[in-house]
Amino acid sequence: MATLGVLAVSVLTLKAMHDDAWWRAERNAQNILHLIHQDAARNLELLDLSLEAVSVGLSLPGLAELSPDLRHAVLFDRGTTARYLGTIRALDERGRILAESRAGTASGSDYAKRDYFQHHRLVNDDRLFVSAPFASNRTGEWSIAISRRLSKPDGSFGGVVVGTLRLDYFHDLFSRIEIGPRDAISLVRVDGTFLMRQPFLPTEIGRSVATSPIFRNLVEARSGAFVAHATTDHVERAYTFTRVGDYPLIASVAMSVDDIFAAWMQRAIVIGPIVLVLCLLTTLLTAMLHRELGRRATAEAQVTAANAELSRLAVTDPLTGLANRRLFDAMLSREWRRCARTGCSVSLLMIDADNFKAYNDLYGHQAGDRVLKAVADRFVSSIRPSRDLVCRVGGEEFAILLPQTSEVQAMQLAEAIRRSVEDAAIPHRGRPKGRVTVTIGVAQSRPSDGTTKSAFIEAADRALYEGKAGGRNRVRSAGAAPAFRPSGIATDRAA
Repeated sequence: MATLGVLAVSVLTLKAMHDDAWWRAERNAQNILHLIHQDAARNLELLDLSLEAVSVGLSLPGLAELSPDLRHAVLFDRGTTARYLGTIRALDERGRILAESRAGTASGSDYAKRDYFQHHRLVNDDRLFVSAPFASNRTGEWSIAISRRLSKPDGSFGGVVVGTLRLDYFHDLFSRIEIGPRDAISLVRVDGTFLMRQPFLPTEIGRSVATSPIFRNLVEARSGAFVAHATTDHVERAYTFTRVGDYPLIASVAMSVDDIFAAWMQRAIVIGPIVLVLCLLTTLLTAMLHRELGRRATAEAQVTAANAELSRLAVTDPLTGLANRRLFDAMLSREWRRCARTGCSVSLLMIDADNFKAYNDLYGHQAGDRVLKAVADRFVSSIRPSRDLVCRVGGEEFAILLPQTSEVQAMQLAEAIRRSVEDAAIPHRGRPKGRVTVTIGVAQSRPSDGTTKSAFIEAADRALYEGKAGGRNRVRSAGAAPAFRPSGIATDRAA
């Protein structure tokens, strides 16, 4: 038994070291992807903004009357001279050049035959298109085209505004990243067209991997990780991938599984014989050690379970089972910091059960508790459980935190919740309709604009009390004067 105990401890130690090696590899891959995502998304966004500037500039009245130099200054900013960036062109519906950032670079190309031109001619939308890689007729350098559709006033196809980005940009970006001898960094389009790889293989550029099982795993989600054997060299690799911003590009990092665990394997070969020797020396102490470890494990499990229960109770409302005000404050602070970094928006619903004191007076507090549980269930069933947070912040007042949610989406959700509570038809003689209703205040903010949390909460509270002052059983937005109510629903004007 003593030998088995020592062996068990050794196996657990080796497993922990094994898991740590895997965790470090995952973190390294995620850091690499984060670097690629940040750098590439920023540069693609700058190019996209330049395209938008050209598109807007072409629609300006009187542009044709300006001198060539002034017209060029209006359409093309300094960003068009950035390194790796090629010529930005505006093409008409026949593929003829309307304007270009660098004169004399057209080289007689038939732009109407390019994939981006054909795509925008056939597809009427304003989404950015990333072309397949192509070699320059003049220099032979590989590039990709980033393009947007130009539309005429009647919405018909009016041409394309397109800019080119040399693939040397991705090659130089990937080359600055240190990876193992059997690791790889790749960039592909969502249709499976290979754009760049590190280690660099020129023959890979433009090759389609759409039928590869590995590629099918890459397009299943915006980001993720999996383990697979490469079809080229049959090396088992751990793949970590992510979409590059909102662009149709996928960046992936592939690390050799054998290389990930190489250092661990060396340690295991050394530790194994040592453990066998120690097992022989500790045979007489195994029974005592096993008993002591069992007691300690039980005590730690009990403490952990107790601490987990205390932690859960500390952030849970005992009546409804929802998060309480403490957890609401913590989650709002965390989401606020995240949105301040990323520039995303967040919405907040402040909800109050209408005339709830009167309900308690009429039906009693136990019935009031049952009503609070019932409306809380309605709130929970209406949200995205993996992202949104429903809290009871006090009495009959609730709050719903909605990360990455626009004001329109928040208003729609609020109206759905209001209607759901009303449709539950919970009797309430103190209300004009004779049923329990709620009033909801909605606020939406973008923390990166400098808004404070307190101002954000005050805005939702103010909208809530405006809704109550306006008759209750309604949704009120902090940014809109009229109450958000569908047509055909009677307005409850009771105080």
